[in-house]
Amino acid sequence: MKDFICIDIESDLSGDEIRHYVGQLLAEFRWRSGDSDSQGAYVSGMSDEGIQIKLWFDENPIAMSVSFRNVWLESLERESNKQKLIDRVKETFLPVIGKVVKFDM
Repeated sequence: MKDFICIDIESDLSGDEIRHYVGQLLAEFRWRSGDSDSQGAYVSGMSDEGIQIKLWFDENPIAMSVSFRNVWLESLERESNKQKLIDRVKETFLPVIGKVVKFDM
């Protein structure tokens, strides 16, 4: 599995609704919101391990990225840990947000 994963999502949810769900369903991440000059409104989360998740609401479709760069580098379970989080995102978060149109792993 790559260390940087890109997901495109078609969604009818507002940015506020997505922020609500991301905070509930991925509560172990510390979330912040912002506005980028080039990509517009976004939410960005960081786990204690250093995993980063970002969603850009003004992109059509919504652009999501998950970065495992520099995470669990010395762990024998690195790949299985990455897969566990991605499986959880696929099973619990993405179905609530909308329809996945691209998943680049």
